[in-house]
Amino acid sequence: MTIRQAKAEDNQAIEELIYRTFQPVVLEGRTGTREHYLAHLMRQDAAYIPELDWLILKNEEPIGHIMYSHGDIIHNDQTKTPVIVFGPLSVDPNYQKQGIGKQLIAETIFKAQTLGHKAIIITGHPEYYQALGFVPADALLAYEIVPGALDNKAGRWQYAEVFNQAEIDQTGFEKYQNNFLN
Repeated sequence: MTIRQAKAEDNQAIEELIYRTFQPVVLEGRTGTREHYLAHLMRQDAAYIPELDWLILKNEEPIGHIMYSHGDIIHNDQTKTPVIVFGPLSVDPNYQKQGIGKQLIAETIFKAQTLGHKAIIITGHPEYYQALGFVPADALLAYEIVPGALDNKAGRWQYAEVFNQAEIDQTGFEKYQNNFLN
């Protein structure tokens, strides 16, 4: 297996991987998956961090992928603490529970540290992410790349608007999905 930064020519295969990963997942209030559409939109958004878009390949085929974007913690006084956010994190269903997601997270945390990022905020399954060092932060999970980076940083989380766009842009999603499936 090979782990490396994603390239533009990987985009279609990555979106197919994301679709395979999330299609069987049932989320409350939504049918089907939009995570592959989120990845498509994210790459065009200013919040996207291409240096933290990584994949794991087996026989030159992507079996795991993670991507990051910028976000903020907005404090009561309206000051901001910059954070990064990952998602989607995708592992091909045939390769899940083999440490691929953990490897992607570990590799990208190291890379994020070298890029000067201080903290990660995510939503997700607490049991999975707590085992990787994330700690509960209200309804979220946090990871301090730099110890103390989130000390006294109470506030609300603001992630890139592209996350909302992927959920509410029905026309854009239908156009994308039609091209994606054909």
